[in-house]
This record gives sequence, C-alpha cells and structure tokens, in this order.
Amino acid sequence: MKKMKVLLFTGILSGLFLTACNGSTSAQAQQPQGEVANLQQQVGGTGTTDTGAASTGVTSPVGETTPPAAVPDTSVNPVADTTPAPAGQVGIQVKTIEELTTLTNAAVEKANAAAPNGSRDEQIGQFFLIKDELKAVEREIDYYDDELEIQFKTGAMDRMTYVTKDREVDLLEDQLDRAEDMLEIKFGIND
Repeated sequence: MKKMKVLLFTGILSGLFLTACNGSTSAQAQQPQGEVANLQQQVGGTGTTDTGAASTGVTSPVGETTPPAAVPDTSVNPVADTTPAPAGQVGIQVKTIEELTTLTNAAVEKANAAAPNGSRDEQIGQFFLIKDELKAVEREIDYYDDELEIQFKTGAMDRMTYVTKDREVDLLEDQLDRAEDMLEIKFGIND
C-alpha cells in the first residue's frame, strides 16, 4: 500500500512538473508558423530573396531560382568544381539529371579504366584520387535528390514525377557504387 502511494505521488508530481515546464503561449506557438509562411512565400512567390548583395539568379533543374555558384579554388582540390554547398545554401547551382548522368558516366569510365601503377603508396594515392572524384559526383547527385525532395514536399512537383526522377537518381547512385566496388577490388583496398 505504501509503495502504491509513493508511485501515485511520484506520478502526480511528474505530471505537475511536466505541465509547469510547458510555458508556451499562443504567441510562441504561432511564431514558427509565421516563419514557415514567410519561407514558403519566399520560395513559392518570387523565388528570390533580398540578401543585401547583388546577384544574378540561376534556374535549377526543377524550376526554382537560386543564386549562382561560387567559383571554387581548384588549385587545392582538383575536383572542387563538382562539390558545391548543400541545397538551400547561398551560392549553389544544382545540376540537371543530364549533367549528372554525364558526370557519372565520366567518373565510372575513369574508375573502370584505372589500373594500379607504381609503388604501393602511389597506388593508394591513385585510388583515393579516383574515389574522391566518385564521391564528388555522388555529392552532386545527393544535392539534386535533396532538391527533388524539397520540390515534392512543397507541392511544386507531383508524386509520379518525383518517383520517376528519384528512380533515375537511384540508378546513377548504383552505377557509382558498382564503380567504387570495382575500384576497391582492382587496387586491393577495402575502404
């Protein structure tokens, strides 16, 4: 009986504590709704936002206007031109499915044509150079996939179009995965 009273008392205190911690007001609850409405208006309305800087709009593959991509420094990373910032960030240009298919085919051909040359250290360097190129193309595909998902969730794209384009993306990702697996086998590196 004493145990039952303790459990009941603990339950009541927990309920009061959790209720007291919920100090949100209707104004606090409506603030995120207002922010969501503003963001939807920016995306659906003009497609551009005033960031305080002059910019020229670039149309993405799914019809949304985004700022132009920044010019990367290729002296540090030779594959930097294929690694833009994630979708939704300033300075990104999402590639079209045709561009992604071309990039994927080129990266897969390069990976398939690669043969281990030189010392083991040189082979490891060669392996990671090619693998980094495959990963860069994979990131581009991921950005495109993210953009498709955003368009679908905002209602800018119907379900059938989304499913069709998502399947195309999956095929490209599968090609890259197979090329990466074959590269690992050729070089004897399980990364």
